[in-house]
Amino acid sequence: MATPSADEISQAIVIWTGHKRERRPSRADDHVATMLGTDAALDLLPIVHRLQAEFYESNASNTVADLDAMGTAAAADFRRRHPELSEEAVDALAWCYTYDWK
Repeated sequence: MATPSADEISQAIVIWTGHKRERRPSRADDHVATMLGTDAALDLLPIVHRLQAEFYESNASNTVADLDAMGTAAAADFRRRHPELSEEAVDALAWCYTYDWK
C-alpha cells in the first residue's frame, strides 16, 4: 500500500476505536485488519497508534473539570494540528479520551 490517505487514516481510527459501534472504546487492531485487510492494517495501525498518543498529550484533563468540555478542548487542539482528519475520526479519539478520564 502507498502512503495512506487522510481518509484511510480517518476510517481506520473510527474502526479501531469502535466509535458508534461499541458501547465503550475497543481500540482493536484486529478490527482494522478484518475490515480493511491485513496489508492496509500494517500500514495504518502505526499511524493510528501515534495519533492516539498525540491526542492524549492534551492537557485538557488537567485544565477542564467537565468531561464534555474536556473532550471538546482536546479535540479542538487536535483538529488544529490535524485538519486533514475527518470530524468523525477526531470525535472517536475524543470519545476514547473522555472515556478514560471519567
